[in-house]
Amino acid sequence: MHRAHDQSTLTYGSAPAPRRVEPPGRCAYGRAVTYTGDGAVDTASSTAWLDLLDRLKISYANWTYSDAAEGSAAFKPGTCSGGTFAGTAVLTPSGAFMRERIRTPDNFPTS
Repeated sequence: MHRAHDQSTLTYGSAPAPRRVEPPGRCAYGRAVTYTGDGAVDTASSTAWLDLLDRLKISYANWTYSDAAEGSAAFKPGTCSGGTFAGTAVLTPSGAFMRERIRTPDNFPTS
């Protein structure tokens, strides 16, 4: 999966211009073990990637907010048809992980 070499390449390539990362799947951050979006959540690899993006001031987006029965889905199956999205009870481990990441304030200078 994407590890230190890819992170080094991103570090080098991000210096000249601002970038925004929106991966085609959670696999790009190491959060899902397969290309389909299914698999176990790899929070250690994800944290390393997101920390790197934060350090380089590269924005990122959560790729999926689905309730599919797969590891990368943010919501538990049935959430989207239920209409209740508030709180953590409707989140999968992947969704809870990203919720905490986006709720953490950035430490970027504003001027």
